[in-house]
Parts: sequence; structure tokens; C-alpha cells
Amino acid sequence: MKNAAPSPAELDPNVRRLQIAELAVTRRPRLFALHGIDAVTEREILGWGMDFAPSRKALLYLPNDSVTYYSDSAERAAHRYAMTGDIELTWL
Repeated sequence: MKNAAPSPAELDPNVRRLQIAELAVTRRPRLFALHGIDAVTEREILGWGMDFAPSRKALLYLPNDSVTYYSDSAERAAHRYAMTGDIELTWL
């Protein structure tokens, strides 16, 4: 009979730290920027975000407006802002 794999709490703390560090790298979000001009107000739109691809969720921060926007993806956030102006999505 095979022994069950040890639970995370049973692993050596150094092994756990290495596993978590590996996850931090392999699951890192993609960085992006949204930039353009609002067609109505002619204001600059400039923001940066993180796209968490496996879950298809994204966060966008627009510092000029002190707004944090949550979306299903970077592309979806870009689509939302493109409704009011000429907006581009740039992967960083």
C-alpha cells in the first residue's frame, strides 16, 4: 500500500518556501497598460494593470482618476474604455 503524499503542513519549511517561490514566478500576472484619449472630455486615459490569465481576471489602476477597475480580462477592460475614446492595450 502506498503512503499518501504529505500535506503542506508536513513538508519541510524550506521545501514549502521553494514551492511558494516557484508559484510566484509561474503564476505571475501579465502586466499591461491602457492609454488613449477620451473622445467626450478629450482627457488623457492612462492606466496600468495586471491580467491573471488562468482565472481570466484583471485589475486596472487609473492614477489620474484614483480608480481601480476590476474586469474579466485586460482585453475586456480595454473594450470598456474604448467605448468612450481611442484606447489602446499594450502588453508590458
